[in-house]
Amino acid sequence: MALRIKDRENLLRPDSKHIYQLLANEKGIAHWKVSVGYGLLQAAVGLSVLWVKLFGFTSVIVLLAVWFAGFFIFGSFVRRSVARPA
Repeated sequence: MALRIKDRENLLRPDSKHIYQLLANEKGIAHWKVSVGYGLLQAAVGLSVLWVKLFGFTSVIVLLAVWFAGFFIFGSFVRRSVARPA
């Protein structure tokens, strides 16, 4: 949403720039593969939070920040790789 606001896009219109859509539509990866990847990533995040929870709340926050940074970097890489020249 922050990217859409930055790009001055209408937030009430559908967005076709989600990482899922870019991977499936622009990169040509089969939808089922992207879905399985999303599911596996979600399971990894959930299980890692459950494991790190044993070390305290601060550890969970740090772990989630690391996951967020990783997703942000991956998303930036995917967006850059499908960017079209203006």
